[in-house]
Amino acid sequence: YGVLGNHDIFSGPDEIQRALTKYGVHVLRDERVELDAGLDLVGAGDLHSEKGRRASLALARQGTILLTHNPDMLLALDEEEKQRVGLLIGGHTHGGQVRLPSLGPILNQADPRLQPGLNHIPGYPPALVNAGLGYVTLPLRLNRPPQVTIVDVLPGPLKGAC
Repeated sequence: YGVLGNHDIFSGPDEIQRALTKYGVHVLRDERVELDAGLDLVGAGDLHSEKGRRASLALARQGTILLTHNPDMLLALDEEEKQRVGLLIGGHTHGGQVRLPSLGPILNQADPRLQPGLNHIPGYPPALVNAGLGYVTLPLRLNRPPQVTIVDVLPGPLKGAC
């Protein structure tokens, strides 16, 4: 499963979705699917380029995994949505791409509380942020290698499991 990001939307979302589908990726564009583990997975539209479309989240059950490009979507959730989401998975930040020792990322492209890895912000569901594979502007990564995260979804309640 995957969602489109801001650069995908700007570059031709339908063509990119067709290419991903050709390789077996089910692209979720404000869509909900039920996983084999009995959990709902919702793919939201990009927060800025698609205004964070997530109407399908209203149909999801508690403990839903929300897949989104921009992890700032976490901070845009209303109270009802926060109750439905058990885990948000996002990227967008490239992990800071260039990180200076002791100072951290030069540019994070998301709320500074949302760093690569599992994030816990009081009052919000947990957010897993991936540093991704790409880069912005310069083909350079410093102290932030590319990252692929594999998430195994197991049956059982997700709320509070992270």
